[in-house]
Amino acid sequence: NDSRAGVGYYETNTASGCAQQAFEYYCPEQGDTCTGPYQYVDLSPLGPNSAKPASSIASGINGLGDVTGTITMSNGQIYGWFYAELRYNYFSIGTNNTYGRAINFDDSVVGSYTNNGVTYGFLVISPQQTQPNYTMIDNNNSSVTVVNSMNLTTNSTYTIGGWFQASTTSKTHGFVATCTISLCKPSNALRPRDQSRPR
Repeated sequence: NDSRAGVGYYETNTASGCAQQAFEYYCPEQGDTCTGPYQYVDLSPLGPNSAKPASSIASGINGLGDVTGTITMSNGQIYGWFYAELRYNYFSIGTNNTYGRAINFDDSVVGSYTNNGVTYGFLVISPQQTQPNYTMIDNNNSSVTVVNSMNLTTNSTYTIGGWFQASTTSKTHGFVATCTISLCKPSNALRPRDQSRPR
């Protein structure tokens, strides 16, 4: 992104097999260019009761350095997670399997969750809460709807992008949609850049 930072995951061997480990990379230099090597750091989100997950994936970072992703616990339960101001928070939507996939500049998070066998997209306006407020996104009553990206289009709308399947055996289609900010905008105001988290 424009802060010269990115996130992802790598695979590591554990006693129970291969696991994913979330990480962040960033340029330690100030200014508009980066001449030296990037720095890599592991990210360590936790689940319920501060339990360490079996695996973790980081999938989105914004210009403030706030991060979202997904953790899988040893019992197979999957949660989204959010990192800002040196604090990790996990969150869950629906009955099981919540995936945080992208984060916007104002810390809104999009992704997908499963409820009663159907996968929906979501837009979370308060990812620092365990049971956050959210907008459910369902493309034409599809069996699967996943939101992978979000951007501020104008002063009144977000643009979201993702994919959907009418049924779990049908073709996959991409989509782009808009969401009115009055419906989607989180209750907290935008944080200015000079309040971004220290590394």
